Amino acid sequence: MTDHRSNCNNIENGITTSAKRKHHEKDQAEITEVGLSDLMLDELYTSYSLKQRSGGLKWFFFACLLFDIWSLCIPYEQDMQARVAVLIILLVTIFYVIILHIVKRFGQSESESGGSSVLLLLVADWSPFFLWAFCILQLSVYCLLQTSLSVRDILGWAILLNFLIYVTLPVALFYGGCFMGFTTFIIYVLLLFTTTRDDPMYYEMIMANIVLVLTGVLIGLLYYAMAEAKHKRAFLEAKKSLEVKMIIEEQSAEQERLLLSVLPKHVAVKMRQDLGSTSSEPFKKIYMSRHENVSILYADIVGFTAISSTYSAQDLVKMLNELFARFDRLAEQKANSPVDMRVGIHTGAVLAGILGQRQWQFDVYSKDVELANKMESSGKAGRVHISDKTLAFLSGEFEVEPAYGEKREEALRIAGLKTYFITKVVKPFASPSSKKTNETENYPDTLDEEFLPETSSTSDGQQKEQIEETSEISDKQTLFKERLQEELIARDFHENLSNDTTIFLKFKTKSLEDTYAIYREPYSSVPLLAALLVQSTDILYSYFILPRSPLHFVNIAAPLVPIFMLVFISIAESFPSYLPEFFVSISKRYNDFTMVRELTAVSIVLMIGLSNIIDMFFFVTFIKSEHIVSESVFNQTQSEEDFLKAEPMVDATPEPLDNVMYPSYLSNFAVLILIATAVIAQLTHVTKIILMVFITVLHCYFNIFVLTDLYTLEDDLTFNPTIPISYSVSGILLVAALALSFLARHMDHEDRVIFKWKTEVIEQKEKANDMRQRNEALVYNVLPVHVAEHFMKNTKRSHDDLYSQSYAEVGVLFASMPNFSDFYSEETVNNQGLECLRFLNELLELPQFQDIIKIKTIGSTYMAASGINVNRDIKPEDSVKKRWSHLAVLVEFALELKNALQGINEQSFNHFVLKMGVNHGPITAGVIGARKPHYDIWGNTVNVASRMESTGKAGCIQVTEETCNILQEFGYTFLQRGLVSVKGKGQLMTYYLQGKSGKDERTDDLTNVNNTSLEGTTVEVEVNTKQIEDTEADMKTPLLNLKTNGSTFKPSSPGGQSCTGEGEKEALIN
Repeated sequence: MTDHRSNCNNIENGITTSAKRKHHEKDQAEITEVGLSDLMLDELYTSYSLKQRSGGLKWFFFACLLFDIWSLCIPYEQDMQARVAVLIILLVTIFYVIILHIVKRFGQSESESGGSSVLLLLVADWSPFFLWAFCILQLSVYCLLQTSLSVRDILGWAILLNFLIYVTLPVALFYGGCFMGFTTFIIYVLLLFTTTRDDPMYYEMIMANIVLVLTGVLIGLLYYAMAEAKHKRAFLEAKKSLEVKMIIEEQSAEQERLLLSVLPKHVAVKMRQDLGSTSSEPFKKIYMSRHENVSILYADIVGFTAISSTYSAQDLVKMLNELFARFDRLAEQKANSPVDMRVGIHTGAVLAGILGQRQWQFDVYSKDVELANKMESSGKAGRVHISDKTLAFLSGEFEVEPAYGEKREEALRIAGLKTYFITKVVKPFASPSSKKTNETENYPDTLDEEFLPETSSTSDGQQKEQIEETSEISDKQTLFKERLQEELIARDFHENLSNDTTIFLKFKTKSLEDTYAIYREPYSSVPLLAALLVQSTDILYSYFILPRSPLHFVNIAAPLVPIFMLVFISIAESFPSYLPEFFVSISKRYNDFTMVRELTAVSIVLMIGLSNIIDMFFFVTFIKSEHIVSESVFNQTQSEEDFLKAEPMVDATPEPLDNVMYPSYLSNFAVLILIATAVIAQLTHVTKIILMVFITVLHCYFNIFVLTDLYTLEDDLTFNPTIPISYSVSGILLVAALALSFLARHMDHEDRVIFKWKTEVIEQKEKANDMRQRNEALVYNVLPVHVAEHFMKNTKRSHDDLYSQSYAEVGVLFASMPNFSDFYSEETVNNQGLECLRFLNELLELPQFQDIIKIKTIGSTYMAASGINVNRDIKPEDSVKKRWSHLAVLVEFALELKNALQGINEQSFNHFVLKMGVNHGPITAGVIGARKPHYDIWGNTVNVASRMESTGKAGCIQVTEETCNILQEFGYTFLQRGLVSVKGKGQLMTYYLQGKSGKDERTDDLTNVNNTSLEGTTVEVEVNTKQIEDTEADMKTPLLNLKTNGSTFKPSSPGGQSCTGEGEKEALIN
């Protein structure tokens, strides 16, 4: 029950997730942009509402058909022409309905084929008026052509007709509804005055009829208001759902675009599918595949370090972006900067895919990739260096000359490669299109020119931008209107629930049926007011026509009090603005229980139904005990005399006329009881039908078997009709019960359609939101969160609108695994290298490391940074510990990498070692590449960190003197290595990190992971044997990624190679 109640709450309140809360303000801001004007919404809603109400039209016709059958079965011999006229009108109505059905089918066929039918629109718009006109004509003809028509004859049908006009006809209330309803009521009242006036209580009966018919009108208006509110809520929910869905789709599309710019589509799709799945495998799935005959290109910017120090962060990122796109031209423009490119190409087999669980990047890995790297490093600036394997695929399209790279690079010689330089293009590619050529020719002459903002035609540009924004909003509104229409039209497919429900309209899916049983529509208790209105009407109309017996009024008033209390407690929650909170809260708790709601509705119906039955019984006892009958009645027929002989009169004195008996009013009043039962929303149509059948059968039984004598007297007042009134009113009661039973089923069907539609809308929204969350998770794992948000918010960014940011205080870590190549194998028995990379698929994920950003991995080297946080509120006057706390966390991360790797060695009987370097200082961060964005950091800090790793020793963490001084503030101890020659920096004093003073040489933040063994831990190391070759190697630095998920390793004292050595000056620094 709890699960179903939870599902029900989802339907009532929508799906609230963390992602939706995160994007709520943004979504609300964007919703206003795609919203529609009030006029457009009114037009859409009017069309939608009328279409939804059109289903009731057939039940209006069905009720009219039943009345015609009833009227034709009353054999008034003197009224043959009335029956003939009714029959003709009935046949015309049937013929019109058949034509209407054919036209609708034809119109639907045209709509499906893309056409539009004016005839269909006319028929759909005017068919309610035609059917109503036929019904009124038929009623008028029947009454006007009768020679002996009593005021009571068609009262039951008049009540039902005035109710059905508001409930079944698809017309707007303030136009067609009020017009047709008011006209019908006036015509009926006028027809009353055409009846015979011989009845003793003629005017009293007219007043009673008006009261009863008006009650039917009020119930019809009540149901109309509830149905209108229900349709409006469904419409607004569809609108709101579509708004959210379109925003989610737009965000998902931008996320998808950003994601596919970094990852191949097949990889992204597979990763998205596996993102939400739970796996019990000891290792997480890897996304690597082997490819043969792949050409690998390495390009290095020679002299980049010198030029990077002369530009701001923004200009540096822009220049890098353009360098990758149009290197030659820009290098030519900046001739005073010694920038050139060294390119190496090799062809072979690669393992392509994703390495790691954080900061994904699509990469290739294999020994052939390493050879391509060596091709670049052994090449020459400004030349393209290719291997003989690549040359074999060029089909003579290029002229080459021997490069003898194998003499400069040992790895090339061992691989048996011959290398060449390309000297000339023999078969150039086809010329690009004129458009692209023009774009190339129109590039600015200087770099500065291109990056300068436009200063001319500012006003024109602003005006053009405003026009474009206006046009975009208009397009969005048009698209939104079309999508909303599609959503509403799609709901028509739910009209047929035969595949989803049984014959009793119960959902075949048990969980869905249980959820529907618990679910309640807002204001669903309000229709109970109809029962209270009916019971109150009983007092009012009986004052005019029924005997004013104290017993009668006690019988009416007795159930009125409990009915009022039950109705009040049921509907109080629907009016929180008008009632005290105490009553509202009680009402909510009361209505939370499905069984209580149903028992309340059944009790109310039984009370008003049985109250009327008891009134019938009182009629019998009243006539037997009082014998009050008008003297004029006794002198008419022998049947009355026989009746009086059977029951001797106590008093033969005539009483006033207000005591004359008209039991047919009790059956006509029963029509109102059936109507009140049909509109109750707390009950299923099956329960309603059972109650209506029960009430109808009881009334018919009393009419035919209990009140026979009283109906005989009423017959005598109605000119001795051939069919006794007891049978006639029982017939109209059966007609009303049958018509209202089908109407109740239609109402239940409509409620279930809306419910199912809501569930599917929520499911669609959940799917769209789930897609956004998956895309978001992937995007945030490709780029840092603040960078990804920048790109996703900036959907209109131009080619030059790139991301860049300068940071003054950042920590940078480089970690490599120099002996990984000893373990790596691409033999077939090793699944062509895939199994060797399986352990690369886990990464350390501890909460205290969440602010560390993995920049990239290249092969067996890992690069990470700390302090890259746009929300950091650090001031220069803050203490060293506050400003550089992230650097201490970065060092803890490095130590954790060592401990994790030691655990891997113990489990896999390998001897991996890490060589790491740490530095701190200012950096420039940015994204280069418009189509394939890549986040990276640059600067002297990065270069020195790379040199600390490359010049360090396996098993050690090397830092500069400045970094050592900061880390000592956090209790770390160091061993002085001495002066080290760093390319591009000269001699630098460096230190090896020994550990941290205090318990277990670790920070207190990591004590929670100190007692966990390696068993059951998933481990990932991302590796490549690429070595750093020269000063420019920071553009292609090899990386290592080492991480655990779930449990962490028990730290132990650093093992492996010692961070000391001969010939090196060492001093312990604390």
